[in-house]
Amino acid sequence: TLIEDSFELGKKTDLYQFDAVAGERFFFDYQQISGSFLDNFQGQSRTRWRLIDPEGNEVFDQPFKTDANNITVNQTGTYTLLIENHIADYSPTATGIDYRFQAEKIAPVQELILGDTVTNKLSTDSYSFTLDEDSLLYFDSLLNNKNFNWSLTKTDGELETVVEQRLFTESDAENIDNPILDLSAGEYLLKIDGNNTRVDYSFRLSNLDQAQALTLGTLIEDSFELGKKTDLYQ
Repeated sequence: TLIEDSFELGKKTDLYQFDAVAGERFFFDYQQISGSFLDNFQGQSRTRWRLIDPEGNEVFDQPFKTDANNITVNQTGTYTLLIENHIADYSPTATGIDYRFQAEKIAPVQELILGDTVTNKLSTDSYSFTLDEDSLLYFDSLLNNKNFNWSLTKTDGELETVVEQRLFTESDAENIDNPILDLSAGEYLLKIDGNNTRVDYSFRLSNLDQAQALTLGTLIEDSFELGKKTDLYQ
């Protein structure tokens, strides 16, 4: 749910509560903070947000203008989120501060079917798949947004990082020298990261063996949306 509220300068802390189960993960998405005080001070804000667990321990404490991503809670119970306006954020000629944010529970790891197009929001961010044999894979970014990246890790045996935080905008076409992933058989985890819960990300991870058959000497006619996909032929 999108939360929109405001407070007088230097006056109060807003408190929000939610219930969580140990092991669940959450994404706290900063979206906006505004007001004449910020306009007077070049947009600088000392507003912070802080998450407190059921026993009063701090889970995170950071500037409100920074997303709190992939927050795992370790206890079952009620958590309290504090939006704290700094006591020194005051000007006699300025009005209050308006703020907006959204908190999302991150879904468990999803099974990824190679060759299928995936479209989701950041509340679903992790995908697993298994290769029965050594394979060549291709990650096709279907989103032109530099605020999203992806990572790939081999998870069976000792963890092995294959791709680390590669931008969606630097994953295919002329933006990367060689996009082919030369992977050994095993289990893998694909993780999407970003800073905007309002935008859908989209991608397709394909095995080159899934390419369409190309008959030499045959005229090929096809189409795709601008900037959207890569077609594979073999």
